[in-house]
Amino acid sequence: MMKYTYLGCSGHKVSRICFGCMTFGDRRGQFKWCIEEPEALPILKACYDAGINFFDTSNNYSSGVSEEILGNTIKKKHIFDSVNASLKRLDLEYIDLLQIHRFDPNTPVKEMMKVLHDIVESGKYTARLHGWTEFIPVQNLHYVTYRAEEKEIIPSLEKFRMGMIPYFKDSDRGEAMGATFMGQKMTATDEKINRKIEEIAKKRGVSMAIVAIAWSLSKHFMTAPIAVNFELSKEEIESIDNLYEPKNVLGIAV
Repeated sequence: MMKYTYLGCSGHKVSRICFGCMTFGDRRGQFKWCIEEPEALPILKACYDAGINFFDTSNNYSSGVSEEILGNTIKKKHIFDSVNASLKRLDLEYIDLLQIHRFDPNTPVKEMMKVLHDIVESGKYTARLHGWTEFIPVQNLHYVTYRAEEKEIIPSLEKFRMGMIPYFKDSDRGEAMGATFMGQKMTATDEKINRKIEEIAKKRGVSMAIVAIAWSLSKHFMTAPIAVNFELSKEEIESIDNLYEPKNVLGIAV
């Protein structure tokens, strides 16, 4: 069992073994004996499994490639730790769906796909591009007054047989007209749609939120906003759809 100690007066609790990463690098550089990333990853995993949390690297080791290899491994460890922590809190042995809450522009897509695939291979997630596990759904903004995803994203989802789990503004929160959503003020068209939803809600004796969710469920590409035992008629759906005017893309931030 690994033993730990405090590093001087820093308060950092480190393993009594510090693993040196000088040999990690790129053989195309000066040192042909370097251990490249595919070979380094299982070594670093063995270190983590043994309880080592103390690593030595330098910008001088293979001109910084050693740091890149260690950094990539640490990112993967953090994702695995996050999944393990979720499983512990859920009191489960595996999960059926793992979603990336935000896209990280600083992490290469290939690297992100690889670590997600590794999670599947570990048996912690049940669910292939380049033989890797595919993305299953996306969770983007889609709402009765914001439908930009229908231009490119949703056709792509249908092409690759992926699901859509949207998040959206709740029509029943009681915002006053002119309120903002994701920094955008309600437009005149938004107000018309809002009034139409209110009109249908009063006529059918349900809340505006139920009407908005039922509208979302009426779209064939929608997987699961929230299940409600309520459906809109074709005429009601068209009366809402016909009021919509395209908007600029707002992105995926909540």
